[in-house]
Amino acid sequence: MGERAHQPQPLQAAYRQDDRHLFDMSGKGLQWCVREDQEEEMLDRKVRKTIEWWFYNYESKRKEAAEYLVELAEQGITARYEGLGIRNSSVSNPTESKGIKTLDGRKSALWCKVVENTLTTFRWEIEYRVIELFYFKHKSRARICYMLGISERTFTYWTERITDCAYQWACEFGLL
Repeated sequence: MGERAHQPQPLQAAYRQDDRHLFDMSGKGLQWCVREDQEEEMLDRKVRKTIEWWFYNYESKRKEAAEYLVELAEQGITARYEGLGIRNSSVSNPTESKGIKTLDGRKSALWCKVVENTLTTFRWEIEYRVIELFYFKHKSRARICYMLGISERTFTYWTERITDCAYQWACEFGLL
């Protein structure tokens, strides 16, 4: 009955700060937390998988986007993308159907541009080789690590850099 509830004492430890984190140097070991004004941006699994899917399917989607653009140019139609509304599986209006195909082709073309811009970003880096081997030639992680003489952790770090860069391009194009 006479016990008080444990209330944390204010920390009187020395702190070191960099641009993104606070470090507690209190002797309890190095602890860090993300500063409140700059949240850590980490891609969630779903977004990462979406980006990787477009890398894996880049060749087929690039051909598909080119076909849609050629078809669009041959037919001479112009579609209003904003006016299409919600897509459902059965479209009765042929012009709307063409517009939806054009919208899908436009989306494929933009995602291909994301992949190409990411390739350009890493053109003179080792990540370019990782993109070629892992996403385009579909080599396994273990094989790539052996070929490049790197650890699994380094491979993971490089693929995260690739998907982070692609994420920034996708946001730039309004895809995510």
